[in-house]
Amino acid sequence: MRFTFLILLLYLLPNCLAKAQDPIGLPQVTSYTGLDYGAGTQNWGIAQDGQGVLYFANNEGLLTFNGAYWKRYPFPNKTVVRSVKINKQGKVFVGAQDEIGYYYPNKNGVLTYKSLKNLIPAGDRQFADVWNIVLLNDEVYFRTVNKIFRLKNNKIDVYRTQLTWVYMGVANNEIVAQEINIGLKTLKDGKWVVKCNDPRIINSNITASLPYRGDTLLITTLKDGLFLLKDNKLIKKSSPLDPIFYSDRSMVQFRSTMTFMLWVPLRRHY
Repeated sequence: MRFTFLILLLYLLPNCLAKAQDPIGLPQVTSYTGLDYGAGTQNWGIAQDGQGVLYFANNEGLLTFNGAYWKRYPFPNKTVVRSVKINKQGKVFVGAQDEIGYYYPNKNGVLTYKSLKNLIPAGDRQFADVWNIVLLNDEVYFRTVNKIFRLKNNKIDVYRTQLTWVYMGVANNEIVAQEINIGLKTLKDGKWVVKCNDPRIINSNITASLPYRGDTLLITTLKDGLFLLKDNKLIKKSSPLDPIFYSDRSMVQFRSTMTFMLWVPLRRHY
């Protein structure tokens, strides 16, 4: 009996191993090429809604993926979608070239686009790419290189710079932005005030501001490694990965190309 069981095990084991080779790693990672998702080769942002559906800011519009099917929504002004963010109400905010707005399902469940450009004061309605979007409570912020738009209570305020807004994020319940040659700023009572103007920040490009411990922020930069920001004082944080941060931009700057590598626990299909 033991001999028969051993023969059966030896017969089944290669088949089991062969099947286990299909996924890439555990948990399974699946790759998708441009031919699979049928859109542009560059993807600039990614978001996921409460139902597990993925949204991509793509060169040819907004892409969605529900775990089984891809769908593309060409942008109304036919420009590149640079950024995407989803609020708690399920509005899919997008930023493109000279356009901001959101997608939301109509009564038939079809994603429909609503432009917000008419809410922008007339003198500021021309702008370049909207590079990122952040949410803070009931407010939505859109960043271009020289303007930040704040959407609140169906009204848009504009914050301009004669220089360049190079980063915008949110951490510890406050909005922050980096103005080139000035430093890291935060918005208080409708005005941007300097939060940190350490020369190391002025001469760096911030890529993220993250909660670290208590009121301390973890600041990541494009090429200068990691910092801690506490009480507006900057502290260098060494890491074994510093050589990569200093020399390899591809590790710290997200831009996808023709292939997606995804592992996402999707919960429903269209």
